[in-house]
Amino acid sequence: MTEETLDVIWQVVADSGLIHAAQLAALRAEFQSELDSASAVETSIWEWLGDRGGLSNYQTRILAAGRPGPFKFGEYIVYDKITNGPLAGSFRARHQGTQHPVRLEFFAGHDAGDLGAWQGIRLRARRATAVNRPLLVCCCDVVSWDEYRFLVFDDPAGKTLFEKLPSRGRLPWLQACQAAEQMALAVQSIHEAGMYHGQFWTGSVWIRPGGMANVLWSFLPFDPSHAQANQDQDVERFEQYQSPLLKNAGESCSQRTDLYSFGAVFYRILSGKPPAIDSTELEDRRTQVKAIVDRCQKYDLPESLMQLLPLLLTSDVSSDLKGIDVVAKSLSSILGSQSLAKDIDAPPPTLAALQAAIARERKWEFNGPSDAPGDRDPIPSPRPGASDAVDFDFSAIEGAELTQVAARSAVIGRRARPPTGVPKMLALGAA
Repeated sequence: MTEETLDVIWQVVADSGLIHAAQLAALRAEFQSELDSASAVETSIWEWLGDRGGLSNYQTRILAAGRPGPFKFGEYIVYDKITNGPLAGSFRARHQGTQHPVRLEFFAGHDAGDLGAWQGIRLRARRATAVNRPLLVCCCDVVSWDEYRFLVFDDPAGKTLFEKLPSRGRLPWLQACQAAEQMALAVQSIHEAGMYHGQFWTGSVWIRPGGMANVLWSFLPFDPSHAQANQDQDVERFEQYQSPLLKNAGESCSQRTDLYSFGAVFYRILSGKPPAIDSTELEDRRTQVKAIVDRCQKYDLPESLMQLLPLLLTSDVSSDLKGIDVVAKSLSSILGSQSLAKDIDAPPPTLAALQAAIARERKWEFNGPSDAPGDRDPIPSPRPGASDAVDFDFSAIEGAELTQVAARSAVIGRRARPPTGVPKMLALGAA
């Protein structure tokens, strides 16, 4: 490696702003010293910088391509790009002031300049901060920095249910009900604020280390007609969990379509596959649902659970089920002392610090009343995914194939072209 080449490399690192000038000068001197010593450096300079300079693999890969980033976006420093699963296309970052891990979703092109759409997103995000969120993983900031605009999400350890459940894998009914109760309480907090989720599926259920089931909640619309085609019929798709009503012109998401989607996810973890339902007329739906639910009898489900499933899977076309709060109470009754609803993990102190910093900057109030104007219903969106933690006792999965869905090559749930007036996502850092 020539001195000229090294000069170019060190300049690219300096231009990235990832390492302070004094630390970079010390690292350069240390690297040169090792080059000059008898025991020359055996790794590449990028591996060396990753080890000694604290750079991530993603950062060194971008730098090695001769690009100094960008990595710094206001108070956030990007350290990874998610390339697979429902969260593909978003970026992992840390908030500089608190070091809290977050996930960034960028807007792209001329849509990022649509001030009207951006203002609407900001108002809805501000209103959503008032939602009680112990069981939600959701947007906590909207940022306009330089020419970039992006949403900021909490990024706790864990993975989506989509990634954790093997194809055709199912949970024993007790564990399925424990997860469903937590999911129901999360959705209930959204509904009590007069909003809806709108994009509920296995890709929006987040399983934390230790097994706590949270719900991912976004604000951007997802267009399933643009989702990447998947030829493997064993891999579930987002649209399999959406109410058949939404295929009709003029129909839109609501709290009742949330109830149906919740029921579809619950049925999936009980039976091993999503329900195949297409009818929109109540009597036809009841007939279809009865045949589907009857198949669950072989799993020896409690009678109260066998009665709840049909109510959930007809909830978008019937008013028999009053709301998600009724579902949460029913699941609590079924579980009795086995309920985990009170075993909610305390948020890390860095999250509280991040929310406090955002509240000061934005004049927002987290977990409290909001006076933000705007629609009662925010623009939602599915998405999920994150680190390498395992749990729920997924060793108890029944009927599971050995190949994990997460290991398959298909990428489900990518952002696609949104409806008019809603910004597109930015394909930033393509490496």
